[in-house]
Amino acid sequence: MIDDDRLDARLARTRREIAASDDLVTDIAAASARRRSATRRRRLTWGGGITALALLLGGVTAPAAADAIRHFLAQTGQVCGGGECGPSSEVIDLSAPDVSEYAASLYPDYVPVPPGTTRDEIIREVSSQYDEPVQGVTTESDFVGVYEIAGYCGWVGEWITADEKHDAKRRAAATKVIVDSLQWPNINGGDAGEINALVAKAAQSGDDEGLRFAAQTYACPISRDWTELYGDWLPKQGYGG
Repeated sequence: MIDDDRLDARLARTRREIAASDDLVTDIAAASARRRSATRRRRLTWGGGITALALLLGGVTAPAAADAIRHFLAQTGQVCGGGECGPSSEVIDLSAPDVSEYAASLYPDYVPVPPGTTRDEIIREVSSQYDEPVQGVTTESDFVGVYEIAGYCGWVGEWITADEKHDAKRRAAATKVIVDSLQWPNINGGDAGEINALVAKAAQSGDDEGLRFAAQTYACPISRDWTELYGDWLPKQGYGG
């Protein structure tokens, strides 16, 4: 946490809007790519699926965290606009000693905790990725997106399990969250939003193949032992993006 003197100095800085052509945006894109590659190598318990739609997401927007900027050295006070980092997303210093603590503070309240886990367990899994500070920068929205994917994977897995057990009540609860997730800001940018909407319709209509497609796309844990591939589900929906 920042002491009072450092806090005063941080708040005294003039925040600047960084143009999409700024060199810092290039640094963010490179750091994001490195971290996505690392995430593939060390999957989280809920799937580590942050990389799954990386090419589809485009710009993303972080939820407001008005108080967070006042507390962590990892926060630079700079706002990256457009392109890889998304509009109004704060630039985060991955080399800061409190970056994992910062990550732990960002669980979004709008993401319901899936059955079979707890909020604290998800936070521990996400923040542990940043236990060892590294040189580079990323954005707040990238951190929040990890939590969104964790929640999404959990509820997709819950839908599939409930469907297999013919548990209509559990499946209906999972369907509601999957539909509501279309409002989550960091996993619905660009073409990803259209694809997620098709998956939500599949959940509502009882199309289990669509949910299995989503589970494989996001590398959700429920899909780890599957031998059948569901990539051809998307073209069947008339999607040509």
